[in-house]
Amino acid sequence: MGIARDFTGQIAYLALAKNAQRWSKLAVFQFDNEKAGGPLLARNRDDDENPLNRMETVFGFRAFEHDKARGDYLWCLAGILLLSHYKYAHNEPQHDHAIFELQVVAAESAGKYTDIDAVLTPEQAADPEVASNWD
Repeated sequence: MGIARDFTGQIAYLALAKNAQRWSKLAVFQFDNEKAGGPLLARNRDDDENPLNRMETVFGFRAFEHDKARGDYLWCLAGILLLSHYKYAHNEPQHDHAIFELQVVAAESAGKYTDIDAVLTPEQAADPEVASNWD
């Protein structure tokens, strides 16, 4: 399992979410669907066009009990990773500004959560090799 898929499967656990196992399965399902090019869980046309909107389904646990600060940091890391993937693997440079904004926010928490950083750091999330390789 690659870094991106492994990280995605651990998000709910790292956010200390209630029922993390269920959310983890949904997250991996969404990741695999996104990788296959099918926005299966897109709710509307805007979701088809905006990867961050599709990513919302992976973070459904935020409506329930979880550590909000950790969840916010994980949102930034996942967003950096997802948008960097589209930037490098799909040649979509229009995501540069959004990536930068997420990196600024993530920098505030980088190093604070060593268990999260052991799985993925903001630098790794933006790395072209990591972002491009979803295998």
